[in-house]
Amino acid sequence: GAAEAACFVALAGVLYASTAYWDPIRPYHTSKLTGKEWVDELLEGHSDHIYTELYDHLQ
Repeated sequence: GAAEAACFVALAGVLYASTAYWDPIRPYHTSKLTGKEWVDELLEGHSDHIYTELYDHLQ
């Protein structure tokens, strides 16, 4: 729904703005999931996962 789409856009913005996300020396996202599947896993999975992902990228 609309709330899920808003979460996806917000998360994507945070990740894309992070310099760590684009670091060519250190591959980080090596999952076979699509972008939407990865976000869904974060939103619906263990509550610590989304914190870990965002915290790692904001350091």
